Amino acid sequence: MKKLLLLIVFAAIASNLSGASITVKWTGTTSDDWGTESNWDAARLPSYYKVTGGNTGDYVWVNYLSNRPEGCTISSGDHEIYSVFVMRDGLDDTSKQAILNLEGGSLNIKGYDFKMGVASTSSWYASHPTAPSAVVNIYNGFTLNVNGAGGVTIGDYYDATLNMYGGTLNLNAGGFRVTNNAYNGGLGYAYGTLNLLDGVININTWNATLGQADLRDLTPKSKINVGDGVMALTGDSTARLQAYANLGLIEAMPGLTLSITFNPNVGERGTTYLTAVPEPATVMLLSLGVVLLRKKK
Repeated sequence: MKKLLLLIVFAAIASNLSGASITVKWTGTTSDDWGTESNWDAARLPSYYKVTGGNTGDYVWVNYLSNRPEGCTISSGDHEIYSVFVMRDGLDDTSKQAILNLEGGSLNIKGYDFKMGVASTSSWYASHPTAPSAVVNIYNGFTLNVNGAGGVTIGDYYDATLNMYGGTLNLNAGGFRVTNNAYNGGLGYAYGTLNLLDGVININTWNATLGQADLRDLTPKSKINVGDGVMALTGDSTARLQAYANLGLIEAMPGLTLSITFNPNVGERGTTYLTAVPEPATVMLLSLGVVLLRKKK
């Protein structure tokens, strides 16, 4: 009997380490906590692991769930995953949102990509042109590291929004896409929005074809709104970013003015900084307020 049990255990381990990645879906059965095993259909936490001949791990799906409309939250711990899909092959209802809140700890994408608004195939999308939008919120104190060749996509087939309220996103492999321009003749199908309210996005990857940082081409459905956050790109991307700003695809939030600068002394190729600074009128009002306060004292 003991031998039989051991064989069953070894068989289970072998199936997990066979080299084939496994899809693990968010169920939210117990709570909104990523770190609770009962919230996943595999009854275990998603993971990344080594196998003979390479590395593999779990493809994580976080979809809209009627029992958990607030979405899934990582509040602590350091997590390693093969790939994460926020809204993949979801129900046909654009009024819903698939939400992933990244509040504390870190998430390391070691296998392939971090995608938002995904259809498994173009034929799936053709049959299901409407689906919930994807929303990812990154907060102060969280670090998202993307080390897989697929990079980051905000709006693959379906609409998606990345809200940077703080924290850090490090793109160390692959491209950064705000709408996937590989579809629909370069126009993309989805609306992709990046709200850079705070925090830092580091695009550390170099695209040899572009001769610049690997920020993939924006489309008319792409939008980057810059607040108090920073996007830092390896190399000199000032002309390209300015061209997108001229098209209205990159804008400063109200009360701010867009700033695109290059520092040749930071990094191997220099670094381009996309930020927003207070408008002159705002600065004057603040200065006047300080003067009045001093006079009042």
